[in-house]
Amino acid sequence: MPSTEQGRLERDGADPRRQRTKASIAAAVDALSRRAEPLTVAAVVAEAGVSRSTFYAAHDGLGAVLTETMTAIFGDIGSLDLALRDRQSLRDTAEATTSALVSAFEANRPLCRAVFASDAGPEVLAALRRTFAQQAEETMRIAAPTEVDPTAAARYVAAGTLTVLADWALDDSPLHPDRLRAQLVSLLPMWMLHDEKDDTNDT
Repeated sequence: MPSTEQGRLERDGADPRRQRTKASIAAAVDALSRRAEPLTVAAVVAEAGVSRSTFYAAHDGLGAVLTETMTAIFGDIGSLDLALRDRQSLRDTAEATTSALVSAFEANRPLCRAVFASDAGPEVLAALRRTFAQQAEETMRIAAPTEVDPTAAARYVAAGTLTVLADWALDDSPLHPDRLRAQLVSLLPMWMLHDEKDDTNDT
C-alpha cells in the first residue's frame, strides 16, 4: 500500500490548486530566507498571502516543507550520481554529488535551521536520513564491495552525512561551504572514492 506521503504527493499532482499553494509557500520561504527573517508558519502564510488552514491543507508544518524539498533534491542527486558514474572517476562523481548536496543545504539553510531547532527537528532529520538512504541504496548496490551490505552502507552514509549537514545548518559560525564539501568527501568510505582505473594508470 502507498504511504501517507506518497498518497499526498499523488493527490497534489492531480490538484493544480494545491500545487499553486505549494509554489506560493515555497516562494514565501525563499523570500523570508533571503531577507534573513524568522521562518515560522505565521510569517510564511503572511508572506504567501494564504490562510493557516490553506497552509496546513498542503503541509503538516515547516518540517513537511523541508522534507518534500529535500526528497526531490535527493532524487536529483541520485540520478546525477548514476549518470556521472559511467563518465568520470569515482572521486569526481563523489565530489560532484557532495557539492550538489551541500549547495542544496546552503540554499535551504534558514529553513533547515528553523526545522532542526524545533521540537519536530529530530523526527524530520530521521525521516530525511531514511529517504536519503533509500535514494542512495541503488548507488550502493553498484559501488559497494561484495563484503559490504548495500542497505547498511546506504544507511551509514546517510546518517553520517545528514548529521554533519544538520549540525552545520544549526552552527552560528559554520564552516565555509567549500570546506564542508571537502570534509564530507573525506569522510566517505574509501571504496566510494577509489577507482580501479587509477591503479591501471599508475602501472
